[in-house]
Amino acid sequence: METERERKGCRGSGAEGWSSGAKSSKIKSEQKRNRESKEGLIPLNSWAQLLTGRQDDPRYRGGSGAQAVVWRCDTVRLLPTPEQEELLQRVGDAAAKLINMENYRRRQLFFEGKGIDYSWKSAWKRRETEYVEIYRVLGSANFHEACRAVSEMWKSFVELLKAKKRGRLEPWQQVHPPGYRKREGQRTPTILVRFDNYKVDLQKKVLRLGYWNVELRFSGKPKWLAMPGAKQGRLTITYDPVKCRWYARVSTRVKLERERDSGLKAGIDLGREILAAVAVENDHALLYRGGVMKSDYFYFEKRIAEIDKTMSDPRSEEVDRAVLRAERRRL
Repeated sequence: METERERKGCRGSGAEGWSSGAKSSKIKSEQKRNRESKEGLIPLNSWAQLLTGRQDDPRYRGGSGAQAVVWRCDTVRLLPTPEQEELLQRVGDAAAKLINMENYRRRQLFFEGKGIDYSWKSAWKRRETEYVEIYRVLGSANFHEACRAVSEMWKSFVELLKAKKRGRLEPWQQVHPPGYRKREGQRTPTILVRFDNYKVDLQKKVLRLGYWNVELRFSGKPKWLAMPGAKQGRLTITYDPVKCRWYARVSTRVKLERERDSGLKAGIDLGREILAAVAVENDHALLYRGGVMKSDYFYFEKRIAEIDKTMSDPRSEEVDRAVLRAERRRL
């Protein structure tokens, strides 16, 4: 669940750095988390804090319900025409090229010991020099969104390094800098569209891309985007080379509400490292770790990738392909 603090990230080491006020606020926040941990309640997300009454939110006090503003994602399958698919390939390749070039430049800085660049402005400044052709293909708004996406990758990398330094990661977890958008040596088309540069028509099931002036039909029923008061965020369009299909993922900001009645209430936060973190109003917390299940997940993902790679090889025998398809269905 993405909060405002997570989306803002931290300031760059090569930029202005933390101000004294920001440092003081960070220290106070850390002390508050430590104090709550000692009391037996592990801080969870805003939804769990609202349910337990720990969050000082005016919406919670004196009311009969609890609210939480969260980010969700709707995934739909695109049904482009041959001409539209050619456009998606061209734009997606340009966006993937931008991401790969920026990640290569920042990786070189990191490996040469020159610090970590996680500012979106460093990529934005190159729009009229190295990235001028990509800038023309994507447009100003979507080029800016791609720069922000690269910045978010490196901010997440910094946070993982901090977590590893503090011993908060499992021993088997390895932290690597952001990689490249490619598969078997070929760039994977990826299109990032800013929230104000597209529209979704739920009635006609049409996705309109503003800068390219194109309408794409899609199949599927968006759940979160249809909720009252939902606000759309970044649109990500990707191509699956195995299924030969295009998918659109719409990030949506929604408000969840729950009615309160007598009795204790519990907040549940589902995750990957901790499968379920449960906080109850009586200051009790339960954690269910998922290290083993996550290890199995990565194993099956790796095995599926190996099967897809073998099946895409035209030299493979038809009998082998049938066996692999059966194994993939089981996985």
